[in-house]
Amino acid sequence: MIFSSLNFNELKNRKVKVGKEIILSLIAMACWALYWTFIKIPIREVGWFWPGYINTVASIPALYLYIKFKKIKITSVNKHGAFLPVFFNAALLGGGSLSFNYALQNGLAAVVAPIAGSYPTLFAVLAYIAFRDKITRVQLAGIIITLLGIVILSIASA
Repeated sequence: MIFSSLNFNELKNRKVKVGKEIILSLIAMACWALYWTFIKIPIREVGWFWPGYINTVASIPALYLYIKFKKIKITSVNKHGAFLPVFFNAALLGGGSLSFNYALQNGLAAVVAPIAGSYPTLFAVLAYIAFRDKITRVQLAGIIITLLGIVILSIASA
């Protein structure tokens, strides 16, 4: 997946800047790794619905506290026509989370998690189809490696 989103020319030319966002990204990556590693335990014990539901409900106060701490003013939900995309984002994200937890309960986590995590390859392919973006050789290699990894995990887990 790194190959499908990484630009090696920027690395060669040393145009990559390490800043606060890189550190925050690494923290987010570690938090997601812990979450996806341990979510299968409550899913196995109480089913697929409650872990995702509790996670979503618990994140609402955290988001509220963040908005208050950073003093972000929310003036209008529909400013510049933003309501419809925000609504569909929330609906699709919730549906995706619930279906992912359901798949974890009924399927093999070793297969379900890599398929769900392969979204950078999907973005690269959809950008090519919808916007005629060029797919570089590195991205193509990343797409192929990701898909081969999913197939190998599926075969090995069966």
